[in-house]
Amino acid sequence: MDLYQTLNIYDLNIGDVIRNYLKTHHLTQHQFAEDIGLSKSKVDRLFQSRTIDTSLLVVISKALKYNFFALYAGDARNDNNCETIENIHIGKLIELKLKESNLSQAQLAERLKMNQPVVSKLIKKESVDTGRLVELCHVFDYNFFQDYYYRPNRLIDEERKKYIALLEKYNALLNENARLKAEIYDLKTEIEKLSLRGQ
Repeated sequence: MDLYQTLNIYDLNIGDVIRNYLKTHHLTQHQFAEDIGLSKSKVDRLFQSRTIDTSLLVVISKALKYNFFALYAGDARNDNNCETIENIHIGKLIELKLKESNLSQAQLAERLKMNQPVVSKLIKKESVDTGRLVELCHVFDYNFFQDYYYRPNRLIDEERKKYIALLEKYNALLNENARLKAEIYDLKTEIEKLSLRGQ
């Protein structure tokens, strides 16, 4: 079954949801703005937005003590459980899922209908727009939203942490290798120039 279909969030307007939550719980917009550290004008724009950055949704969930991620995950049992919500580096999890699925960045870019450089930037981001995350749920048939709060055995366990650490080290070595190759090329070019002058 396609997880994206089961989420039933095609028409989910998170701005409306948050505004209605404030209204039903008799919370003022002014206090809400102070609690999440945004200006009134930014809160107004938030209410008009259909999607939201995941890092901001973490802040809002904690401030209002309501698990808004559960709405995306279709997990009614955890609607009010915000105690375990935490910010995660979603880019690393997307990259991990990419490796597990044996998909290349080019293939993911094609499925998301974007350029590969955009995908490269995506997997480096600590947070992402909820609309984009919904699309990624569809591509991988995997519920990324639950990763923010639901871990029966700690979804990001020690093995995955080690994997991510090794992946970061591997990427760092690749960058260092590219730097050294460029340096070697420059030195070789300089040596050849000096050699020609000596002839």
